[in-house]
Formats: sequence, structure tokens, C-alpha cells
Amino acid sequence: MPILPPRMCGQCKQGFTGRECPKCTKSRQDDDATRKRVDASTFLRNKRVWRDRTSPSIISANPICQRIRTNYLGQREQCRNASTVVHHRIGPNGDADKFFSVYLDGVSQLIALCAACHAEERDPGGTPHWVEGVDFMRTQYETPKVF
Repeated sequence: MPILPPRMCGQCKQGFTGRECPKCTKSRQDDDATRKRVDASTFLRNKRVWRDRTSPSIISANPICQRIRTNYLGQREQCRNASTVVHHRIGPNGDADKFFSVYLDGVSQLIALCAACHAEERDPGGTPHWVEGVDFMRTQYETPKVF
């Protein structure tokens, strides 16, 4: 087998022998591995039970955004937009029990919000500082009946 002459990598400008620069090949493989890695919460969010059952049932039981905001008069009132997103008050961090639980310790864990209210609260840890009845309305939810 013939030996290839040394070449210069077009990306890192270092000399190498062989078909590919070993430094750039390793870097590209690391980038691919990072891109393919999916965090546990994204995995749970893509599950059929969340997508087809839990999330739609929370939104249908709470069709109006549950966020309580201060209006232009300085009074607290419930947001009047339609709810489109289910927010986790305490970030589940891949914990399936926290991810699917409607209530934790008697307080609402899953809260139906409009896109605007949800965009304001993009902390991956959730919003554990929110107080039920002050920052959001209590979640209305009935456990689905199984026949």
C-alpha cells in the first residue's frame, strides 16, 4: 500500500499524513455526539402519553392562561389569552414523576399558559418561587376515567 505524502489541513492548517486530519476528525465526532445527545426532559416531552394525553387534557381543562399579572391599573388579574403551552412549575430535570404529576405536595405542578406568559419564564429550573393564587390560578384537572 502506498504511503500518502504529508498534507496541510484546510481547517486547522496543521500538517498530517493519511486521509483526514486526526485533530479535525476528532473535533467533528465530538460535535456530532453532542448534537445527538438529547436531554431527558426532551425525551419525556416527545413521549406519546405527554403529547397526546397529558398536555392536551391540561390545556382543555384550563383553556385560559392561568398566569396572574398586574394590569395597567396596578391590580392583579388573570391573563385573558388562550392557553397553548403546559409549564412545569418545578423543572422536572428528567424525573418522570415530576414531569407527569399535575400536583406536587398539593400545589399545581403543571400550569397551562399562553405563549407570551411562557416565554417570560424560560428558566430550565422552572418557577418554584411562584405561589398558587398569587402568581397563577390553581390547575383544574380530573383524572381520565379508564373503562
